[in-house]
Amino acid sequence: MYVMHDAPTASRRQARPGPVAVNTTLFINACAAKGARDDAARAELLGMARKSVYRLANGYVEPKIYTALDIAERLGVCPSALWPGTKAAA
Repeated sequence: MYVMHDAPTASRRQARPGPVAVNTTLFINACAAKGARDDAARAELLGMARKSVYRLANGYVEPKIYTALDIAERLGVCPSALWPGTKAAA
């Protein structure tokens, strides 16, 4: 019988990589070029909730391919430039 601190620590779960952050400079500049200079304006421009825009812009979540394509289209930039190294770049 194992005592908790003596138990094997090997885990069978694979660690998932964290989400890839957006290219913040490009994102902010592209939004500003469309007239969206604050979070509320960015949310309106992208047709998303402010919380969702914040989470995407700060790298807390990686967008689904459809969302990345939609955002890139609205901003007039390439998805692979916004999220380099993600599914959107493929």
